[in-house]
Amino acid sequence: MWIKSYEENRLNDIIFKNSNNKPMHQRVLNRFSGIAYQCLIQSREDRPEMAYVVTELEIALNILELLQNEEFIGKWNEQLHEYQQMIKTAEPPLNYKSEDELMILMSKGVLFNGGKTLFSLNKKGEHCEMISIAECLVSDVKRHDFSSQYNSRFAVGTYLYFYADKDVKITHVRTQFLSPGITYTVNLVFKFTYTEDKARCEPIYLKYKLEGETESSISHLACDRDDGWWMCELYQLTCDQRIVHLPILFEGFNHSNSIQVEGIEFKPLVNVEHIDEKQPISNLYANWEEKMPTDFEDIMKRSDNSVRWTTKEEAYTIIRKGFLISDEKTEGGILEHDANLEDKLATDYKVIKKLSKIRLPWKRNKHIIDSKKRDIWFSLDKNGKKCHMISSRKAGIWRSHKDIKSFPESRFGEAVLLDSDYILIKTEVQTQLVSSQTKYACYLVYKLPEYQSRIVAPFLVENTLCYSEEKNWYIYLTSPQTPVFRPKAGQNTHNSLNWLKLKGLPRQRNDGWMEVQIWELETTTTIKGGWMEVPTTFNVRLTLTLCDQKKFSGLIIEGIEFRPL
Repeated sequence: MWIKSYEENRLNDIIFKNSNNKPMHQRVLNRFSGIAYQCLIQSREDRPEMAYVVTELEIALNILELLQNEEFIGKWNEQLHEYQQMIKTAEPPLNYKSEDELMILMSKGVLFNGGKTLFSLNKKGEHCEMISIAECLVSDVKRHDFSSQYNSRFAVGTYLYFYADKDVKITHVRTQFLSPGITYTVNLVFKFTYTEDKARCEPIYLKYKLEGETESSISHLACDRDDGWWMCELYQLTCDQRIVHLPILFEGFNHSNSIQVEGIEFKPLVNVEHIDEKQPISNLYANWEEKMPTDFEDIMKRSDNSVRWTTKEEAYTIIRKGFLISDEKTEGGILEHDANLEDKLATDYKVIKKLSKIRLPWKRNKHIIDSKKRDIWFSLDKNGKKCHMISSRKAGIWRSHKDIKSFPESRFGEAVLLDSDYILIKTEVQTQLVSSQTKYACYLVYKLPEYQSRIVAPFLVENTLCYSEEKNWYIYLTSPQTPVFRPKAGQNTHNSLNWLKLKGLPRQRNDGWMEVQIWELETTTTIKGGWMEVPTTFNVRLTLTLCDQKKFSGLIIEGIEFRPL
């Protein structure tokens, strides 16, 4: 019946007879059914080979994805005649059987300009363009400086940019196919010569400027991409026409590894959509009884007397907003490090210690602090998951008491004021204060100093308790900036860096502080001897080091916060 309907061109009567089947574009249906029909031919010798079947199915899926994008199809139909004229100069010539196959080729990339320019369409139908570095370089280059070993999309291959090369590389970058009115990022696309143990981001400190400018820009980090290449964002520009000329001078980079440069890329800016997590008041209390933690009374007992509640619903309201609790491990007082301890103790403390019949738990350079200090802020998120913030004091960020300042804007009444080139975090997460079987993000909560020029570089975050390849990553405390190419009157000279992958980008909180994700934690359980074991604490040992090794001052840190991802 199916074969007969296909031969009579009546497949739609069978497939869409059931109203539950979603409609499919006829061009996609024809390709799917065509390959299925060939696979059902009685003679095995007449059936297509598996490689052909896989290729046809991949084409059908790609076509389906493109046809479902109305924005792409709209622009494709508008410019189809132009594309048909363009492909006459493709190098090498294109081999396609239908408009659908041409659409796929153009979305993946087609070479023009004698194989020196790669043109493609993004998911919105906007033009993307990359020019081979060989076409851009003005400086004298030799044939042996290029390599064909790195799977470049250009026949000439990649250009070896030696890490110790101090000569200025002069490039004239000229586009042909940009979409007018679109904001683009200008990227240097390359691969590291040696790729072992590379993280998602690598410090590179690429120094560059436009010809005629006196001040250089620095791209601090290189980021890897899904296509196997790395990139540094150089500029952002909004073009009024398809042809743009950028004379860029590359002044060197700081990395132990040389790079193989493929080209200069112009890619439409992707706007990052920020999800508003605010819910209507009515939704906050929907199913609140199911969201209430079973041990909420034990946690609320750790608060001071100012937290009072009479009903369970009232307790939920308090926990949703958050409140201060004490560290239950310090009820008898805790010992903390203080380099200036002896200056603060009474001069006769040694005599008193000798006369005492009680052996004091005292050691040099340690002292007992207030056991009633509330150093933890506990709350619940909208899904009933536990959240908490640990004060900078309890997080071990301070080095001596002179770092800890009274700060009314902090929920702890104090914060740490740092004058250093690194941040050390040494604390622990109590299991009672996190939800089980949940992945958490750890955020540094802070305020920037008045003068931020010393902390524009990224920080290296190192997990000193981890020995895997994922133990190091990078964050920014200030929003990384990209220079705008020839900004118009009233435009910014710099815009925020357009990276989607980097988790460690700062953002403004609703409480007036800044935050940046510095770590992730998964609360798992282990099975030993048939029994489920849940650790009482998770140790946290992180070092945040400013990559350019400059010393910063005036950074105010409230604490670190743990929230479910």
